[in-house]
Amino acid sequence: MYKKLSAISLIHTSIIIYWAFLYRQALLFSEGVGLNLLSMLIFGTLYIYFYGCLSGRQAFSHKDLFCLIGSFLPLAVLLRQDVPYPTIWLVTSLGVTVSQYLRRERLRTFSLLPLSKKATQIFTSLFVLFLMLIIYLLNLEVALVQLFIHLIFWVCEQWLIFYLKEKENTYEKLYQIYYLSDYLAQDRNEFARLIHDEVIQDIYAAKNLLAIKSPDITYTKEVLTQLEAKARDIMNFYQNHLFENMKLEDNLLTIFQSIRVLYPQKKLDIQYQIEDTLSQSMDQATVRLVCILTKELINNIYKHSQGTYLSYQIQQVGQDILIELESDGADDQDIEEIQASKRGVLLMKMLVNTQSGELNYQLNADVLTTKILLKGGPHEAINS
Repeated sequence: MYKKLSAISLIHTSIIIYWAFLYRQALLFSEGVGLNLLSMLIFGTLYIYFYGCLSGRQAFSHKDLFCLIGSFLPLAVLLRQDVPYPTIWLVTSLGVTVSQYLRRERLRTFSLLPLSKKATQIFTSLFVLFLMLIIYLLNLEVALVQLFIHLIFWVCEQWLIFYLKEKENTYEKLYQIYYLSDYLAQDRNEFARLIHDEVIQDIYAAKNLLAIKSPDITYTKEVLTQLEAKARDIMNFYQNHLFENMKLEDNLLTIFQSIRVLYPQKKLDIQYQIEDTLSQSMDQATVRLVCILTKELINNIYKHSQGTYLSYQIQQVGQDILIELESDGADDQDIEEIQASKRGVLLMKMLVNTQSGELNYQLNADVLTTKILLKGGPHEAINS
């Protein structure tokens, strides 16, 4: 939508500049009534296109560009003196505009102002009367008056575009917060199912073993020992804190191990390369961010990939941090699901954006490559 609004505003800017040039060169159409009508026609065309753009919200296309040129170019041509065949130019502009946007069902709510229809009519009437009074008292030239009005309209266009852009940014933040809350809710449900299936069932089993007439103490101890190890693995995976006294490499290796034990059926050959100097050059907030992103990426590979290997590399490039992951067993459907993801991938994008970074996926045959670039310098703090 903003490409279309910007294109309309750019065309209006060009018309204003062309109008001023013709006036300075004494080539502007000099008929007072005719110039007023032509100016009002330009206003009406701008109004129709802005309204159509806001109400339709379709993406900007080549057809829209041709229609904009077809509507406004003939009107710009008519601003010059002694234009041949003016009727043809006028009919061409009106025909393109009417065929493109003007629809009978839209006339009932035809307003760009944030006012009711009645308030809009009152405001327009008062504004026109006040403007006519000023023009009469100052005895202003028609060309300058109309050009001044166009400048006012142009300023309002810019306000509208910036206002809508800010609204879009606010909507995008709310959109991300909604899906982040949904992601957290799903994560809690998954954690609850994991506790039920992996912990509570073993507790029931141990309880039943101890309830029988001749309890098997040895086997019960074995069940509880396995339960302790399983609970510790789950705790390591879901923990929110890091071992601050450990190096970055040790924290990353702990993440690799905690995820591997949760997927015993997956036999991925993990290869990693961690630059030694990163532990000294990275602050604690960046280390936390790297660990969160690494945990999410590797867990997704274990959870969704049918591959045989996983390659992880992290290095410093200037002041930036570059993380690269590569794994096999992916296909076109996987990359489509990643691009359409509203959960884990969206969370990672939000976290990467706090470092003014980039997150990119690339599929080559069945090999999926993920690259994360975290910009150096001060950024927003990350709370895991």
